[in-house]
Amino acid sequence: MILRNLLSKLKWKKENAIIEIIHREGKKELIKRIELKDVTYIGKGHFEYGKNETYIPFHRIKRIVKDGLIIWEKSGD
Repeated sequence: MILRNLLSKLKWKKENAIIEIIHREGKKELIKRIELKDVTYIGKGHFEYGKNETYIPFHRIKRIVKDGLIIWEKSGD
């Protein structure tokens, strides 16, 4: 399934899901978890979340977790 379609479907159904992204701090790569309920916009190649509408490109998404199960994971990692 296309990532945008999956995110839109989960958001539309008001599912409790977590988007895990790669967050870089200097040379460190950390995993940051964003609740789907905080997503304010889903575009063609990115999503935005929070009050500041922080822009996150899809290529930074590592996995999507729903009810403790991985429902999507980036291939090649």
